[in-house]
Amino acid sequence: MTTQEQQTRKIEIDFMYIDLEICTRCRGTDENLDAALQAVQGVLESTGAEVTVRKTLVDSETKALE
Repeated sequence: MTTQEQQTRKIEIDFMYIDLEICTRCRGTDENLDAALQAVQGVLESTGAEVTVRKTLVDSETKALE
């Protein structure tokens, strides 16, 4: 293995949502994201991938523009 192959592969996921209590699309997406990550967890671990999920509540126009 080369040094590059030995490095941890990083996967960053930004999940921005409006409301996980009321918004059924947001809630469904959150559940699907969790299920998808669980389904591929073994593959990610065996390939040395590290997943970071950032969940951000977009509760203002300012946050939406960011």
